[in-house]
Amino acid sequence: MSDEPQTGPLEPRPEQEPRREQQPAPRHDVRDIAAPATRLVPALVATLTTALLTALAFAPWLRPEAVLVLFVPVLWVTRGLGPRRRLWLGWICGLGLELAKTYWVGPAGAAVAHLPGWLGYVLTAVHAAFYGLELGLFAVVAGSRTLQRSPLWPLAAAAIWVAIEYFSPRIFPWFAGNALHSWLFAVQSASLLGVSWLSLLVVWWNATLLTIALALFGRRAPWLMLAPAAAPDRTESGRRLPALGVPLAIVLGVVIIANSVFGLVRLNAETDAERAALRLVGPEASLKPVAPAIRFAVVQPNIIEDWWKAVSRKRRTAIFEQLVAFARAAVQRGASIVIFPEGVFPFHYQSDGAPCVDMEEDYCTYSKRFSARLRATVRALGTVTLVLGSLRRDKTGHYNSAIVLSGPGGREQLYDKRVLLEFGETIPGRRTLEGIFGPLPLGRDLVEGTRSPRLRIGGREASLSICYEAILPRVMRTSSTELTRLLINLTSDEWFGDTPEPRFHLLLQQMRSVELGVPLLRSANTGISAVVDRFGRLVASSRLNSASTILVDIDLDRAARRPLYASLGELIAWLSLVASIAIGVGLYLDRRRTSSSSPA
Repeated sequence: MSDEPQTGPLEPRPEQEPRREQQPAPRHDVRDIAAPATRLVPALVATLTTALLTALAFAPWLRPEAVLVLFVPVLWVTRGLGPRRRLWLGWICGLGLELAKTYWVGPAGAAVAHLPGWLGYVLTAVHAAFYGLELGLFAVVAGSRTLQRSPLWPLAAAAIWVAIEYFSPRIFPWFAGNALHSWLFAVQSASLLGVSWLSLLVVWWNATLLTIALALFGRRAPWLMLAPAAAPDRTESGRRLPALGVPLAIVLGVVIIANSVFGLVRLNAETDAERAALRLVGPEASLKPVAPAIRFAVVQPNIIEDWWKAVSRKRRTAIFEQLVAFARAAVQRGASIVIFPEGVFPFHYQSDGAPCVDMEEDYCTYSKRFSARLRATVRALGTVTLVLGSLRRDKTGHYNSAIVLSGPGGREQLYDKRVLLEFGETIPGRRTLEGIFGPLPLGRDLVEGTRSPRLRIGGREASLSICYEAILPRVMRTSSTELTRLLINLTSDEWFGDTPEPRFHLLLQQMRSVELGVPLLRSANTGISAVVDRFGRLVASSRLNSASTILVDIDLDRAARRPLYASLGELIAWLSLVASIAIGVGLYLDRRRTSSSSPA
């Protein structure tokens, strides 16, 4: 009798137990989502890095190198995540970006609108939280795993960002491409395709850089992939990405080289005659410009007053006399066109014979008297044109206006600001806010103007803008024609104090000269006043919070040259929008197809 244990006929012997069929190991995809806890530190690093890079790229540091990696952190930290987590982490990075770039928005907005000081910090948080969603939306679409598998992903990501950036309802549109302005040769292509083209290049470069970094170093540094260390599958590891992405990376390199060469050629093609067409006037200069040049005076009076509050008649009179003194001093130095900033006239300007509307009788009398004195001063100065900003009322509403007076005939031209600043000149949700805080000191919203900004100044067509209208590409493009020879901007940035805003504001306006091929004269109450040539080059600028006058001689016919962008307009932005919609529809259909083919 054997000592082996007996087994039933259906019971296999232990050594004969059938081997279980091994399931194939799941293929590792480096895009797979890491455990939520593993993203906490990377998310914090990405947010802080985004904020730091934003601060470096824009005013006051103006380091264009920073924008070359600005979008890498958000694209890196959201890789492989589901849509909700991409939105969340993208929004967190966007929050850091907005706080670093526009932390001054809330307090300044509260000051302009005369809201409680603490509400300014609330507005800052709300502003950053709302516009941080732009980066969140970008991460949702551009971070799709399906899209990232495509060799066209870097270019697709760039198009998605340009569409979001341009069509977002921003109060202060910033455009990533503006950060390149310190490299003057790099931004000259905006004369062909606008600032959106520069933003496209910036994000295309960022996405390509991340793709190459993951391809080259991902297997040796698993932490870079934000996935578990064991990632041996070559089909999804770094080797596949360069094989598919090399052609597009080469195309990007060629485009960047061509972009740079175009800029260098454009800058070097400027002739001596064109260079002499815009010339600063020094203290030793002749009292008369060399014909056909015209001498302009850009005045920065450094007058800080809040016209919404009660300002004494004596103080208003003193300010008027101060403005007249600035004008006379400029004329004595040969200026025939004197430009003052936004809202500097100490009363509401009243055209000759125009009735007062919604004013106290005493204030109406003073407004009429000093408006008449202003016209008389211009006539007395001779063949001089005066451009200045003033509040103005008529039967149709309350306006932020630019007044152009030309002597000796005293011809009057008016322009009313068409794009009003929210929380400064108009308050969204006024009824709700007044229900909480009571009547707001900004008693009534201003009215959008309908007058043409194209006025005759110095015998040529000039396009006028007030304050932040000049940072809006479409507004400025449609405000100019092939006859436009000069951009004039009147602004007042004293509300923002010694923050990066005045420098940021000027930076954004400089790009309009590149796009439209005409010089820009910018008069700012407390700074920064500036002269910008048609290449976007800062020819002269004033110091912040100081009184000064910049004199410049300009041959308007030689100093301007209308480029291609003035005709093409926002072509890149619209193409990016179409591409983004197509990408979104494609991703949606792919998701539906995948869901329908999955087993229940």
